[in-house]
Amino acid sequence: MFEPILSDNSGKVSQCNTYRGLRTGESSKAYAARLAKELDEAFSRFPAGTVCAFVAETVTGASTGSVPPAEGYFAAVKEVCEKHGALLILDEVMCGMGRTGTMHAWQQENVVPNIQVIGKGLEQAMYLSQAHPSACAAALEVQNIIHEEDLLANVRAMGSRLASSLQAKIGSHPNVGDIRGRGLFWSVEFVDDKVTRETFPPEWNVGYSVHELAMQEPYNLCVYPGKGTVDGISGDHVLISPPYNVTPAEIDTIVERLAAVLSDFFREKNGMGRVDARQW
Repeated sequence: MFEPILSDNSGKVSQCNTYRGLRTGESSKAYAARLAKELDEAFSRFPAGTVCAFVAETVTGASTGSVPPAEGYFAAVKEVCEKHGALLILDEVMCGMGRTGTMHAWQQENVVPNIQVIGKGLEQAMYLSQAHPSACAAALEVQNIIHEEDLLANVRAMGSRLASSLQAKIGSHPNVGDIRGRGLFWSVEFVDDKVTRETFPPEWNVGYSVHELAMQEPYNLCVYPGKGTVDGISGDHVLISPPYNVTPAEIDTIVERLAAVLSDFFREKNGMGRVDARQW
């Protein structure tokens, strides 16, 4: 839809996704080095000094479902950028401003970008694109509250609880392929086969169907659905991102309700869950 208005002087390299991209026997650091080499080779195909920047989400958002970078990935990428005189631009519209447990997600990578993009997380509710005075005032007050109530500590503590609870409750589910994220920014990727990591047919809209069921009684749970998780076409996930002031009891409720949703949605029987699209 947007291709006609996009610039034709940009390119892409492989995404950093250990669940989908890590090779058998390959360490996380080796994987990061391999991707950095790919970026270096991509830059080298252009005349020196003509590459403007490398742009990436520090922890991915809605498109692929809160995928954290492999260990050492952004450090290696920064070296490549500096070698070619390119800027490192990190998009933290979703993952930044405390969502992952630090004010900026890149702080956990020991890398400082040349440019950082922020947005929604700055004020947690109102649109910022129009620079409305009310939105600006709200953004300032949100930052005061985060500091005064030490909410980043709560993000880290509750994020750890959310991660361990998700693994304990749904990690063994036959249609849960990956549980990933940081802080209070987690996603569950669904697969048709846990061993081969085969995705469901895109037309089944698994992520959106899980979301629709979760919104109904008796679950009353809101999760952020996504599709095209793997390559823009195939793959499904839901994203869980509770508020910074979430309580332990609320974390437990979220996980319990999500587990119930998945159990009912995939109609588990004798430990074997498989979607029957005809019943949707």
